[in-house]
Amino acid sequence: MIKTSNKHIIYHFNIYDVVIIGMLNFIYLFFSITHIIGVYIKKIYIFYIRNKSMFNVKYFIIK
Repeated sequence: MIKTSNKHIIYHFNIYDVVIIGMLNFIYLFFSITHIIGVYIKKIYIFYIRNKSMFNVKYFIIK
């Protein structure tokens, strides 16, 4: 009975609904991946800026 009800639910899905759900899942996945990459880039960039500022301070002290 459960199997037939599941099949029934799947059968009642439109092709467009499936495509839209798939696209939304893909967009969500893509944005989550880009967000993770962005966070890592931001961390690396902040680390680089800190090191650069420290280097500049040392350079000025030496000068």
